[in-house]
Amino acid sequence: MEAKEYQKKIIGIGRGLQNENKRLQADLKEASRKNLQLEAKNEQIEALNEDLIRTFRATVNMLTNIIELHQASHRGHPQRVEKMSDFVAQKLQMSPHQIQHIRTAARLHELGIVSQPANGNGHAKKENPSGPPRVHHTHLAEMLLRQFPGFDPTAQIIRHLYENVDGSGIPEGLSGEMIPIGSRIVSAASFYDHARVSHPGESPAAVMKLLEKEKGTRYDEEIVSLLGEFVHSSLFKDIDTIECTVFTLQEGMQLAADLYSRSGTSVLRKGAMIDKSTLSNVLRFNNLDPIVSTIKVRKV
Repeated sequence: MEAKEYQKKIIGIGRGLQNENKRLQADLKEASRKNLQLEAKNEQIEALNEDLIRTFRATVNMLTNIIELHQASHRGHPQRVEKMSDFVAQKLQMSPHQIQHIRTAARLHELGIVSQPANGNGHAKKENPSGPPRVHHTHLAEMLLRQFPGFDPTAQIIRHLYENVDGSGIPEGLSGEMIPIGSRIVSAASFYDHARVSHPGESPAAVMKLLEKEKGTRYDEEIVSLLGEFVHSSLFKDIDTIECTVFTLQEGMQLAADLYSRSGTSVLRKGAMIDKSTLSNVLRFNNLDPIVSTIKVRKV
């Protein structure tokens, strides 16, 4: 009797283990199914993120081209300010996320200027004393950019470009570190580049002294110091290399890199000068075999 009872118990335990094994296999199968669903959703999220990044970059490039088309005399200014701002932000060991927003703000910081009403010559109209006050270009850029998804941090940087570190600026009279770091960087970099363009006969060091006169009042002393480091670095030699599209090429530019079409055909070699005839040929070629890559040029 005892042997039979023992045998029954062993059989019961075996059946229990079999049932438990079946349950575990079913749970494992369900877990695998859910894991596959999760992987599929992750792939969808990654694809959406890539689409958002592409859309964001395309929007930045489009707006930059609009700025460039309306400010031919300052062509390359957004890209030069971006390079200087990126250098300073890297030196300050800011996060990649912060640096990206600063670079975007540098590219688009004059969007409000070209968005103002223009006269027949393409220049912004002078304010009418008897009319309503004109919206400041940084406020206008802020309003425009906040309409695009993902541009709020960029808009915030541009909003405070005219704050001074001594508290005498606009729109809120912020001072010191109360001013967003991105605003302090882009503002100083933009001042330097504009000063350099308006003083073509001066050396980079001489133009730097104009910026240094404003440190501690308008501009952050550490940022001015880092910009001085950039001006004296090897990176400054490439400051006049800018990026444009085939539609923003202009006479007087020089290719800073070989130019290829979508099919890989060599269109122009590095160092080629863009004159009226060359520009016409490039545009004609573009209709047959599009030039889709960014074009690197120097304005000489």
